[in-house]
Amino acid sequence: MVGNDYLSYLSYLTYGYGVDRLEPFSKFTIEYVLAHRIWPYYWFVLCAAIQITFFLFGFRNMKKILPYGVFFFLFYFLSFYTSGIRQANAISCIFFAFSFIKERKLIPYLLFVLFAFLNHRSAVLALPAYWIFNTDKILGIKMQIVTILAGLIVGQTLIVYLVEKYGVYLTVIGYDYLAERIKENDMKVEVDSGLGVIFNYIVFLVVVLYSKKLHEYFKDKNFSIYYNLFVFSVFCYGFTMHDQYLSRMMFFFRMSIPVVLAYATYYFVSKREDSIIWYPILAAFLVLEVYKWANDQWFFVF
Repeated sequence: MVGNDYLSYLSYLTYGYGVDRLEPFSKFTIEYVLAHRIWPYYWFVLCAAIQITFFLFGFRNMKKILPYGVFFFLFYFLSFYTSGIRQANAISCIFFAFSFIKERKLIPYLLFVLFAFLNHRSAVLALPAYWIFNTDKILGIKMQIVTILAGLIVGQTLIVYLVEKYGVYLTVIGYDYLAERIKENDMKVEVDSGLGVIFNYIVFLVVVLYSKKLHEYFKDKNFSIYYNLFVFSVFCYGFTMHDQYLSRMMFFFRMSIPVVLAYATYYFVSKREDSIIWYPILAAFLVLEVYKWANDQWFFVF
């Protein structure tokens, strides 16, 4: 079971209906499949190739952390990637585009943002990242904690204000119909005990507490860029995680989470004196992943 979105795409590929809104790339490729009576599953193969290729290309300057990055990507994103296919294409393209920030290559960055936009209009949200996150510096640990707590305490009030004041601009990213639904909490994600959320915050806190050591260890602008994206994502996590629409808007920036966790894992594996803190966390990720496989309607085996 891969979600309702997948079945909608399959219906469109088979019968020509099932998806209300399609961006140019998806519309052209699906109509091509229909017109030439191509086996519908080839379209999913094409999208999977786009997703995997651009995700791997996004690690072109971070090859040493790639294995860990793949693991955390599968943990956080695999379920969404098999359902939200158009946006997943866009997320991988944006992730690849981020790799040009360090090199200050604006034209390639804009081209890949454009391709992402042609897959899913919400990709335009990532456009300002080129200018905002281009820095070698990161916030101090206390300021990071204050920022994250602010997201938990006042984030919901902030998002309601922004939607009320600027909701009309959601049209640009194809979410023009969502302003009222977001304000009315129409698409709240159902949660159980919240243990997964607590676990995430524990992991985030450990990374924050070691952020200065990580920054000093890597001495790499790539790390700074992704770490600042990470702090921004964790700040927003507190008030977007329970809303399906808001959560999906944040996915372009949340790709920084598996990247930073991969950096952290590389650090802790290399620095054996600190590894006792991180290995229990890695074990917990494995246990949670197996738990998901056992309890979801579908599961994935490496």
